[in-house]
Amino acid sequence: MFRTLSFSVDYYNISLKDAIGYVTSPIALNQCFNFGGLNPTYDPNNFYCKLIARDSAGVLGTIQEPLFNLGAYKTAGIDFQANAAIDIGRLGTLSLDSSVTYVLDYKIQNLATEPFKDYAGTIGNTQIDGFSETHPAWKHVTSATVGGTDGSLSLRWRYTGKQSNSANVGNTTGTAAGVPAVSYFDLTGRIRANDKFELRAGITNLTDKQPPEFAGPASTSTSAYDIIGRRFFIGLTARY
Repeated sequence: MFRTLSFSVDYYNISLKDAIGYVTSPIALNQCFNFGGLNPTYDPNNFYCKLIARDSAGVLGTIQEPLFNLGAYKTAGIDFQANAAIDIGRLGTLSLDSSVTYVLDYKIQNLATEPFKDYAGTIGNTQIDGFSETHPAWKHVTSATVGGTDGSLSLRWRYTGKQSNSANVGNTTGTAAGVPAVSYFDLTGRIRANDKFELRAGITNLTDKQPPEFAGPASTSTSAYDIIGRRFFIGLTARY
């Protein structure tokens, strides 16, 4: 068993100054109304308050979301990778493969005069990437495969850890809902009929797991969660 075992651990620590990013609407509102403790006097000339415009009746109109050089980004984490294969006789080989990521820090400094805020383990912040708002502390993909040259069956487990709502970062009284941990399971099989033909079939999202919502109905992260649901596929490979 140990002759076919491999294991690796990688640590990363990245710091970027004058990083380009967005000041999003929720960030502007929170900071203007002192949720982060950066505008205790509620000064309308505060940087974030100037991004907010109201109509003649005083009703909230628009909020600018400028793209410009923020203070800095800092992120650190650990990546694990493990592979093993065990001979199980007539059934062939049992192969195990797992890739795990643990995010230690995901810190953003909006302005050079402000403190860093850590968004590791949160959902909702899109300052760095407008299409990626999930920053789970734990995430992994683990697969188990049984079989040999004539056929195999594989089960894959995709896991995304629970996340709190990024709107609560820096706000000690914040109560915005986060999302629970989510697991997806995929099943794939193949049969080799002969030297020329091989049949493949499978089910993605075996349990039809629905995506979590974190900011009201139909509010989910399409870049991180499966919004389609259970689906099937079949394929044939022919060699001539």
